[in-house]
Amino acid sequence: MTKHGKEDAWLLGLALGAAIVGSLSTKTGWRLFAWAAVLSVDLYLLAVLVFAALQADDKEFRKNNSWVTRWFPRRTAGVFVMFLLFVASVTGFGGLYVGSDVFPKSTSSLDSLYYSVLILGFSDFSPRAGYGQVVVLCQLMSGIVLLIGAFPLLISRLSTFGSPDIQQVVALPNALR
Repeated sequence: MTKHGKEDAWLLGLALGAAIVGSLSTKTGWRLFAWAAVLSVDLYLLAVLVFAALQADDKEFRKNNSWVTRWFPRRTAGVFVMFLLFVASVTGFGGLYVGSDVFPKSTSSLDSLYYSVLILGFSDFSPRAGYGQVVVLCQLMSGIVLLIGAFPLLISRLSTFGSPDIQQVVALPNALR
């Protein structure tokens, strides 16, 4: 396995672990698992945003800290990593809604996933004061981080799809001489 393959496998493993923990929280109602899934997604995306900004602004940082590139998945792995992070986020918040006091009526696993995906955007229900409002606010902030971090990263990884390798582009004028 290549160096990049190992790095992608490591990222896929982390994302899969977060998705499994989030899914378990939805089935069991364990809030600690739910918060672990949500925080792992948000912390990863925030780290990627910071590392991307540092790499873009400072060429010396890029030279001196080559380990940073491990946090950025390659094209194919990026699709799966982002999908697993999305699953971890949705199921993690679903786990926070299972059997909790977030919404007025009690929730099953299916209800909690429904709340996590659809209800918040349409305002069919409002959360209870206290813990319910904290969970909903955290989900809104997490969704913003997901939009700001995950989707641009994925698009940037896929935007070079089908483009020739930069070495080939540089070599082309020399080959035409």
